[in-house]
Amino acid sequence: YLVNKEAHVCVTYNPIGNEMYWAVKGRGAFTKSPRYEGPIHTSGTKTVGESVVVMEVGYRRDEQTIAHTTGCLAGLMRRQVRSVRMAGSCGMNVAAVASGKVDAYFEQGSWELNSGPKIWDFAGAQLLIEEAGGVVLDP
Repeated sequence: YLVNKEAHVCVTYNPIGNEMYWAVKGRGAFTKSPRYEGPIHTSGTKTVGESVVVMEVGYRRDEQTIAHTTGCLAGLMRRQVRSVRMAGSCGMNVAAVASGKVDAYFEQGSWELNSGPKIWDFAGAQLLIEEAGGVVLDP
C-alpha cells in the first residue's frame, strides 16, 4: 500500500512454508508461521565475517553480467563472509533479512537493461526491512 510513492503497508507470503510477513509504517514488522507468530527483527550482526549474505544472479547471462556477478561473489569470499546463499525469490530474501535468518541481500540489476528485481519485488521491501530495524541501500 503506497501513499505518495512511499510504502505504508507491506505483505509477503510464502505458501510453501505457510509464512506471512508484514509491516505497517511506524508500527513494526511481524510474521505468522507454524513455528512463530509475533514481531521480527534483523539479526544485528556487526561484521562481514559473521554475515550470511543472500545474492541473486538476475536474468541476464551475457559475459559482462556473468563477470560482474562472479566478481561480486569473489569479493564477498575475499572479505571472509561466513556464507553466501541464493534462494531464488526477492520477496523471501527480504523477509529472511527482516526476520534475522540472514544478514544481507543484494541483487544486481538494471532498469535500462530490464534485468534484476522488478518493482513488485521491492516496492514494500524497504518498509519491511526498516520496520524490522534494518537499513536499505541503493548504491
